[in-house]
Amino acid sequence: MTAESPSSTPQNGRSATCLRCKRLTYAPIEVRYTERASGPGVALYACPDCAPRYVPSPSPDDEIGTI
Repeated sequence: MTAESPSSTPQNGRSATCLRCKRLTYAPIEVRYTERASGPGVALYACPDCAPRYVPSPSPDDEIGTI
């Protein structure tokens, strides 16, 4: 990996393991959010290479309107 790669060096101190390829990434992209019966939900992340394979789903920050 090169220093220019978004997965090679920490930019903002955030890191996560990719949901698909299981590699550590320093540029995680939230691709899923799972609600839990007790306590806060869990965000799941993908690396920039794998993220386009996931269909975006709403997160708790998204406002879902009703018709």
